[in-house]
Amino acid sequence: MKTRTAHRVPLSAPALCIASALWRTHNQRFVFPGQKPDQALSNMSMLSLMNKRFPKLRARPHGFRSTFKVWASEMHDFDPLAVEFCLAHKLRDRVEAAYLRTDLLEKRRHIMEKWGSYAGGKMTAKYLSSSQGKTL
Repeated sequence: MKTRTAHRVPLSAPALCIASALWRTHNQRFVFPGQKPDQALSNMSMLSLMNKRFPKLRARPHGFRSTFKVWASEMHDFDPLAVEFCLAHKLRDRVEAAYLRTDLLEKRRHIMEKWGSYAGGKMTAKYLSSSQGKTL
């Protein structure tokens, strides 16, 4: 995290399934591991990988965050503050930030479940119907 502060992330059922499978089968802490076992793949390494493997693809890893923001803003009536917290954005208003004593975890959990279903598409629906939300 850029802010060097803790950020709790409510994972959707499909995301928990992926994390559980990686941990169980590879004892792996990261979905995208770096060269060292205790580090994640850096953003520059991911960008380099995308450029080499998919040179015609104009997508970028950070663009997925933008896609989430647009989806959450246009497709649903989510609390805008909860959406910003999903992206780990800080409040610009220092007074509001001083008084807000929550990270809106339950609202964010609902948003991330919806996002997991949307982003996973048919694969998520297949997972949910076959495993009834159990980890593999």
